[in-house]
Amino acid sequence: MIFHANRRELLHLAQKASKAVPEDLKLELLKGIHLAADADMGMVTLTATNMEVAVRASLAANVEESGQTVIMPHLLLGMLSRLDGETVSVSSLKPTVLQVKAGQAEFAVSVLDGKDYPLPEIPFPEDAVSVSNIKTLAKCTPFTLPRGNGKPSMQCVRLSLHENGLHADACDGSRIFHLLGDKECVGKACILIPASSLRTLAGISEDSDVYEMAITNKTVVFWDGTLFFSARLIEGDFLDTGMVLRQFKPRLTAQIDANTFCNAVGAILPVAKGGTPIEVKLLSGQITLSCESETGSCSHDLPAITTGAASTPFYYNARKLWELLRMLTGSMQLELSERGELRIQTDTVTCYQTPVRAPTAKKKAAVKEAGKKVRQQKAA
Repeated sequence: MIFHANRRELLHLAQKASKAVPEDLKLELLKGIHLAADADMGMVTLTATNMEVAVRASLAANVEESGQTVIMPHLLLGMLSRLDGETVSVSSLKPTVLQVKAGQAEFAVSVLDGKDYPLPEIPFPEDAVSVSNIKTLAKCTPFTLPRGNGKPSMQCVRLSLHENGLHADACDGSRIFHLLGDKECVGKACILIPASSLRTLAGISEDSDVYEMAITNKTVVFWDGTLFFSARLIEGDFLDTGMVLRQFKPRLTAQIDANTFCNAVGAILPVAKGGTPIEVKLLSGQITLSCESETGSCSHDLPAITTGAASTPFYYNARKLWELLRMLTGSMQLELSERGELRIQTDTVTCYQTPVRAPTAKKKAAVKEAGKKVRQQKAA
């Protein structure tokens, strides 16, 4: 294999391909990037896969001799980022040694024979739709269950095409995150993509990137003219999040800046360690947040435009609430149902979180006593 290519372009594609390289698979070949040069087409192609997602990227090059090899990502990225000059020359000295030269420097590194690499099949059906804002879609991924925990469908983000655009939904059992994505991406389809796969795609994308998205029975493929990304889909039932959100009946509402509310909840987190819930109370013209634990106590009164007031507070997992809020920007509407279910809405996002049980009187007394002892110890 002998080729000459633009060093920066090759580095850029290598950085993207490296995102699909697995770290925990035993097969040594899959820990590398497959590098292939085609003299007939004048192309160099980089491929990487972890058997769940695959990335294949190509660039035009001056290929003197076709060939293939497998190189570890840290070697390829390290060389290309440190070499000088616009053009890099790559050649195989033998099946297990690759020479890389640019400017006044050259490397000779150990590689693997590319003939044994299990190149993934990346199907691309004719029916495709244009989609962008991939990084925005990935905002759903924190609200899925971790891999190996619970139903496989709960570890996925549901992407659905509608007449008004692309929607994304995630649910972890106590929270729902519903996002309106690319409004120009219209159609009628619904898929479950693993959250880890969507995060990988977001890691090699910008919201401005436009992909052609196509769906087969078991795979979704994204293509931007240079790069192919494919991911295995999951089959299974997914919560009817739309029905849950539509059936929600608000009793109390408030309008407030999302960042202001998020910062207030974030300030309470150190006190809420150990699972102590945060107390939320909607009063006339304000929202009161408070938390009291063995660590201490904290409260905030936030001015808000409210409809209705209630003396009865509701309680929520503080960290889970904060994780929702940190994904929101601008003005938001906060709504509480009779049972304390919480719905938060912005122009593009609708969130839902279930309440937790209020601390019992016995637990409150124990917390106050523990806090008193802590204060006495500090005073001493």
